[in-house]
Amino acid sequence: MAAFCLATNSSSADVIRHFHQVRLDVIGNQLELADPSGENMLKALKLYIRTLQNTKILFSRRLSDALAKLKARPILTDSQIRGLDDLDIDVLERWVASDVRNFTPWIKCDEMSKSDAEKAIKQWSKQAFESFTKGCQKCLKDHSDLSGLISLRKKALDIWLSARSSTPTHSSLSVLEGIRNIFNGQLATILRTQASTLNAVGQDVSSLIARWDDREHASPRSLWDPSLTSHDYSDGAATFKQAIMDTLLGRNDDITAVMRAYHSWLASIEKSRSIVSDLRRTKWEATLDEDEDDALVDPAATLNDDDPRFLEGEQKSAVVQALVDLQSSFRDTVETFGTSNQSDKAAFMLRLIRDLRRDLPIEILDDDDFDFASDIVPKLQEILTMQVVSQTAPSSIMRSFHRNARDGSKKVPGRALWEGDPQLPVQPSPPTFKFLRRLMMSMEQQGPDLWNPSTVGVMKKMLSRELANAVLSAYENISSPSQNGSEAEKAAPAPAERNSQEQQGPKPSEMEQSASDPGLLRDWKIQLLFDAFYLQAALATTTNTNPKDKDKDKDIGDGNGDGDSDKKQKEKEKDELADVAEKIQDNLDSSGREKIANKVNKAAQEYWKRTELLFGLLAG
Repeated sequence: MAAFCLATNSSSADVIRHFHQVRLDVIGNQLELADPSGENMLKALKLYIRTLQNTKILFSRRLSDALAKLKARPILTDSQIRGLDDLDIDVLERWVASDVRNFTPWIKCDEMSKSDAEKAIKQWSKQAFESFTKGCQKCLKDHSDLSGLISLRKKALDIWLSARSSTPTHSSLSVLEGIRNIFNGQLATILRTQASTLNAVGQDVSSLIARWDDREHASPRSLWDPSLTSHDYSDGAATFKQAIMDTLLGRNDDITAVMRAYHSWLASIEKSRSIVSDLRRTKWEATLDEDEDDALVDPAATLNDDDPRFLEGEQKSAVVQALVDLQSSFRDTVETFGTSNQSDKAAFMLRLIRDLRRDLPIEILDDDDFDFASDIVPKLQEILTMQVVSQTAPSSIMRSFHRNARDGSKKVPGRALWEGDPQLPVQPSPPTFKFLRRLMMSMEQQGPDLWNPSTVGVMKKMLSRELANAVLSAYENISSPSQNGSEAEKAAPAPAERNSQEQQGPKPSEMEQSASDPGLLRDWKIQLLFDAFYLQAALATTTNTNPKDKDKDKDIGDGNGDGDSDKKQKEKEKDELADVAEKIQDNLDSSGREKIANKVNKAAQEYWKRTELLFGLLAG
C-alpha cells in the first residue's frame, strides 16, 4: 500500500479506498465462477471477513506509521532501499542527480477519528455484503441438491460464526441474517419445486382417461380367482399378499402405475422433510462467542429452531398447493369423461383417490382438516350409483306387482306362509327380494371395494327416491281396478299375439273381476306394506358417532362433510319410503290398521336382520 502511494501520489484515504475496491472486485469475480461445489462462495466470504479485519488494522495507525516512516528521510538513504542488489546504489550513487538523491516522499496522511474509521468500515461492509448476497443468489440459482446445499450452509455459517467477534462490520446480526436468507431462500425454492412435480401424476391420469376407450380394461378379479394361487410364496409370501391386497382393493395396472409415480414423489418429499428436521440437531457450540452488539440474539436458537420451522412451513405450504393443484387436475379430468364408460372411469378415479388419501404425507401436512378431492368424490359416486340403479330397474317392482295382482290367481305369492292372528306376511314378495339380489350382483360387478359407507349412502338416497315412486305406483295400480282395466284394454295385443298371451294370463275383464275381491286387494296392500317397510330397513342410512369410523369413511371417500345439512337431507330422503308406507297403512280396509302396520313393520325389520348378510354390500 505504501508502494501504491509512492507510485500514484495517493493519500492514505485514497489507498484504503483503492484497497476496498480491489477486494470488492475480487469478491465479485469469485462469485462469477461456475463452481457446483460452492467453494467459490466460501472463498468470497473469507475474503470479505479478512478485508474487514485488515481494514481495522489499517485504521489503527499501522498504515499512517508506515507512511510517516517514508517521509522521515530521503528514500535513497533508507537501509532497505540501499540493500536492494538490483539498484546497486553504492556503485551508481555518484551518477545520481542530487535532487533525486535527496528526494523525500511527501504523502498526505488523512488522520481519521475512531468514529470516522468505524463509519468507513460500515459503509464498505454494507456495500460489499450486498454484492456478496446478490452474487451468492446467482450462484445458487440452479442448485437443486438439498443435502449438498445444507452442507454448504453449515460451512458458511461456521466461517462467519468463528470470525464474527473479531470482525468489524455494519451489523453482525445483519450478516448472520443475510447468510441465513441466502440459503433459506434457495432451500425453500428447492422444496417448492420438488413439491410441484406432483403435477406429473395429474397429467398421467388425464392421459389415461383421454385414451380410455382405445384400450382394453380388465374387470375386477374375484378373491377366489384360481390364478392367485400361482404366485410365489417365498420371502413370507410377499408377492402373494400384495396380489391379494391388489385384488381386494380393485387395483389394476393403471392404478399401480399412477401410484408408483405418486410414491416416488412422496418418498422424495419425505426425505427432504427428514433432512430439514435434522437441522435441529446441528451443533454450533464450538463456534459461538458472545457479541456485545447482539447479545440478546441466540444464534443457536435461530439456526436450529427458526430455520427448520421456516423450511417446514414452506414445505407444508408447497405440498398443500401441489395437492390442491392435483385436485384441480382431477376435477378437469372428470369433466372430460364424455358419455362412454362413465361408470368404469368413475370407479378408476374413486379407487385412485382412495389410495391417495391413505398415503397422504400426514407428517408434513399435520392437519386433519385436509380432505383430498372432497368436492370430486360425490359426483363420482353419483355416476357409479346411477349405473347400478339403471341396471337394477327399481320400476320392475311396480310392474311385477301389477302383473301378479291382476293375473287372476286370487292369492298373494307366499300367502300360505302368513302367520299370526290376523294372518300377516313374514317375508317380502319375490319381486322385491329379486330386486335386492339384482342390486347386489350389479354392485359386485362394479367391484366390492367401491362400496364403502359413503358411496352406499349415496346409492341408498337415489334408490329411496326411485323405490318410493315405484311402490307408490304399484299401490295406485292395485287400488284403481277400473283405471287399470282400461289401461290393460288399451295395451291389448294384436290378434296374432293373443293366443300366446292367453296361455300366460287372463284377459282385462278377468283382472277387473279378480281385483274386485276385497280380501285379495287387502292382502296385496298388506304385502306391499311389508315390502315398503323391508325396503326402508334395507335402505336406511346410519350416522357414525365413532370418530374412528368417521375417519375410516373419510379415508375411502366422503362428500363435503356438512353434518347438519347432510343429516336433514338424509331424514328427508329416508322419509319418502315411510310416507308411502303411511299412505298404504291409512288406506287399509280393516279396523286396527295401526296395530296391523306396527306388526308388519316389526316383522319386516326382523326379516331384514335375518337376511341382511345376504346383501352384505348394501348392509355396509
